[in-house]
Amino acid sequence: MNDKKTFSSELTETNLLELLAPYLDEHMEKNFYKNTSYKKSLEHEAELFQRLNNKLPENLSEELDQYVTAANAARTHALHLTYLQGMKDMLALLRILS
Repeated sequence: MNDKKTFSSELTETNLLELLAPYLDEHMEKNFYKNTSYKKSLEHEAELFQRLNNKLPENLSEELDQYVTAANAARTHALHLTYLQGMKDMLALLRILS
């Protein structure tokens, strides 16, 4: 029983999130790609990008690609932060309820 108390006191919110972090992206990605609506949105986005990209000269095409890459990285980071905040909120709620 003492071991359990020590373990739970050592397992802080930050430690738990650090333990889960490597699995969060994989879990989110699996769930996103199972969603038909999300897949259709991605396909539509790719189609629009390709149509626009085909109309641009090479130098602007490269800049557009760099912009889209940066925008996607920012979006991925925002999703990751949102998911982490949801995990923190869930842990806080579990503490309140216990």
